[in-house]
Amino acid sequence: HRVIRPSKGVHVTVPREKLPCDVAAVIPVKGDKRSVFVIPWEHETYIGTTDTDYQGDIDNPACEPDDAQYLLDAVNRFLNRKLSLSDVSGAWAGLRPLVEHETAQNGWRASRTADLSRRHEIIADGNLVSVTGGKLTAYRRMGADAIDAVARVLERPVGRSISKNLKLRGAEGFGDRPVSFLAKEWGIEESICRHLLGRYGSDAEFVAELITADPSLSRPILASQPYVAAEIVFAVRYEMAMTLEDVLSRRTRSLLHDIDGSLAGAPECAQIMAVELGWSDEEKERQLVAFTKIAESLKAHLRGVTQEPAAERKP
Repeated sequence: HRVIRPSKGVHVTVPREKLPCDVAAVIPVKGDKRSVFVIPWEHETYIGTTDTDYQGDIDNPACEPDDAQYLLDAVNRFLNRKLSLSDVSGAWAGLRPLVEHETAQNGWRASRTADLSRRHEIIADGNLVSVTGGKLTAYRRMGADAIDAVARVLERPVGRSISKNLKLRGAEGFGDRPVSFLAKEWGIEESICRHLLGRYGSDAEFVAELITADPSLSRPILASQPYVAAEIVFAVRYEMAMTLEDVLSRRTRSLLHDIDGSLAGAPECAQIMAVELGWSDEEKERQLVAFTKIAESLKAHLRGVTQEPAAERKP
């Protein structure tokens, strides 16, 4: 028998000045036979990840104070200036769908999710092919194995999967020309050019074209973060962003960087989206209320406080 055993993984973000870091590092966790990563990311540094059993709502895992403190304690062993929960500017949590096997002798054998394999399994049951377990970093292999399984079920010969050699969107031609050359060609500042290339690869050209057509879109929209207004427009026009949360949580990673900064910049982002999507004032306000509730909930979980119902915003 197999079961899916959810394992929660959490990362926290701290400002780079709180934890200066130019290269990724691996930190051993004392007494836990695990390690965590410390990785520079834009103007922040993030630390992760945890690995704990999860019994809650699978649609809404959250970073709790104990999760964040575990990561901070691991890093603080090697720091002169200790980090505290008040230094955490952002956080996120996810679930690993780990596969656990039952043994006749020992029942469910693993006592910790950290001891379970991260390998995926492809299960064919009649014409239903399921992918179980696995992790995001193995997505190409998972896809190739799933297609191979479908081919066997359909009894149709197919060639070897080409997934391994496919380039990601934005990789084609990336790095062929220097940043200084592209910045001059696109008519944007080098710092903005470097940021766009880092986020979009060769597709940065399409975001730059928006700035060329309207230079005001080069303005930063979130304090302490490098995102510019053109990225909001691009998210709506080309990345199917429909809500404020889409933009601030998923198309950009603003909410993962800085919860308070995202809240502060949300009104301007909403205004840009309102113009692009034709929102009424009422819809713009609804979007702001919905995003504020999400952001405040993240803060409440992280600080370990009971969140009171969000007060309605006044237009």
